[in-house]
Amino acid sequence: MLKFGNEIAVVASPHPERGEIVKAFIILSAEYSSLSPSAQSSLVTELQTFCRKEASPYKYPREIEFVKELPKTVSGKIRRVELRDMEYEVSSFSFFLSLSLNTFGGKGSNESE
Repeated sequence: MLKFGNEIAVVASPHPERGEIVKAFIILSAEYSSLSPSAQSSLVTELQTFCRKEASPYKYPREIEFVKELPKTVSGKIRRVELRDMEYEVSSFSFFLSLSLNTFGGKGSNESE
């Protein structure tokens, strides 16, 4: 049924304004795996439009990431908890990075003088 992807996992991802957003991780099928970045961008838009039409508008994935593999258990089930943990680690790192840039290396009051 999925012509573009072999496997998909959807998890909650932290968002600074919304709290959490829906994020999809997709393993592209062989014919789609060599898409250019602009083609991947248009595929993301196409997928989001499809999801908005088929499901409620708040349920569509606001972020889509194409990956080579998904973490799995020994029995082959997708380990969504690892994907969620990864998202929260990236989010907390980004938060602390922006905090340190604003405090130590961002635009300061001395730059305008």
